[in-house]
Amino acid sequence: MPSHPFDLEDFYQHAPCGFHALDAAGMIVAINDTELELLQRDRDEVVGKRRFLEFLTPASKQRFVRAFPAFKTTSRIDGFTFEVVRKDGTTVPIILSASAVYDDAGQFARSRSVLMVDRHRCVTDETLQKSYAASERRSSERAVELSTVIATLHEEIGERERAERLLRQSEERAVAVVNAAVEGMITTDDHGAVEAINPAGERIFGWLERELLSHNITVLMAEADHAEHHEQLQRYREGGDTQLIGGGREMIGRRRDGTLFPMEISISEVQIGARRLLHATVRDLTERKRAESRVAQLQEDVRRNEILAAIGSLLAGFAHEARNPLFGISAVLDAFTARFGERAEYAEHVALLRRDVGRLTALMQDLLEFGRPAAALCPRPLDPVLDAAVADCVALAAQSAVVVESSCDAGQLCVAMNERLEHALQNLLQNAIQFSPRGSAVTLAATVSRADGQHWVECSVRDHGPGITPDDLPHLFDPFFTRRRGGTGLGLAIVQRIVEEHRGTIRASNHSDGGAVIAVRLPLVES
Repeated sequence: MPSHPFDLEDFYQHAPCGFHALDAAGMIVAINDTELELLQRDRDEVVGKRRFLEFLTPASKQRFVRAFPAFKTTSRIDGFTFEVVRKDGTTVPIILSASAVYDDAGQFARSRSVLMVDRHRCVTDETLQKSYAASERRSSERAVELSTVIATLHEEIGERERAERLLRQSEERAVAVVNAAVEGMITTDDHGAVEAINPAGERIFGWLERELLSHNITVLMAEADHAEHHEQLQRYREGGDTQLIGGGREMIGRRRDGTLFPMEISISEVQIGARRLLHATVRDLTERKRAESRVAQLQEDVRRNEILAAIGSLLAGFAHEARNPLFGISAVLDAFTARFGERAEYAEHVALLRRDVGRLTALMQDLLEFGRPAAALCPRPLDPVLDAAVADCVALAAQSAVVVESSCDAGQLCVAMNERLEHALQNLLQNAIQFSPRGSAVTLAATVSRADGQHWVECSVRDHGPGITPDDLPHLFDPFFTRRRGGTGLGLAIVQRIVEEHRGTIRASNHSDGGAVIAVRLPLVES
């Protein structure tokens, strides 16, 4: 039987990741050159003399000790992050995966571990960054070689006893590397039929390897990408599609339950005799995209708040200056009425002037409120504030023949607030009453939820009016945007500023049974 050109011992010693084995007491009994180089140690001073625990930072030691009992029971850990201390005192972040080995009596005998430098942690040292880049390139090259080795080893099973023993040893090492990988690895033929997938790929897509063997790899892609992938495979078989092979590209993956997620996929070619196999490396980008979205949203919020703060300051200054002339006009009208009385020839003009002065005064008041600086927040019970907001709107509701219903039982819930929160809730109730048909109801409800590691209370105001048009919905909280005749367009903009001042969020939507819903979400605090 011809010897395989791939030197497994060389691969084991110089792999782009560390390998070591520990006995039941945690003593290092085997370690490859890659890990020794990482620790800046010689083999003679490590094997049989040092415990792996000794190379961890204090915080990592605590994590290791806490995780070890569960590891002995479950026989496996994947993707644990630690920090090791090198001989020169510097620390290096690592990702460790391990499996347990038991004796004939079922007792824990030793462990086998794979560790890789955590290249996603912030690294400022230029030399380390170059080392990580080189390691990634070597890892991709080694992964292709591994696929070749595994496929070749499977073809040689059943031959001589010595070859079978070597194959078992080689396969054990290769599978350990592939199974310990944190990225999904999928092997297909040149028609896309799945031939192998590693445990990380099973976790990402929710498929077991035995279930995928009868499927095409397109079952792991969004349906919109099926036709394009089939065309690329056809061009590849006919003459080699350079767009298919090469660096990573982003696309939409599909899990077994049908959910879609962003992923990055890199495809390499493996030649085994007359067969051409394709090796795909898949990385789940869900968390990265979520983080990018959060950063973009925060940047947009900062930009918007800066703009609104500048507008608010300008408008507040204008409103302050405009109040004096308005007061003067009002005083002149009072003097005019006192001098000439309620004479019919002047009554219509005086009423028009008083109405316009009133509208301008209300506008100036809204401008001052919009530009008002944030006040200090103090933890207070929410229930009295909700009751006060409802009580303040009883007269307007009666005048409009609308019933205000409250399903709030805030109990001992507390929110960090100032006196403006009641004004915001009252404004939402008044808006709902004004848009409600006579004989209908406006509902104020409060519910508690947990998200982003924080407990929240959501206060929602629902009416039974015409709802919000799709064109108006994105602009509902913009300053000076209004569809109500005589409105200033600042009411909801002021409410939004007050809610953001209370570290909360506000959103508008239409209820499935008709009418609009404005929901304010505020963080709860200890009483």
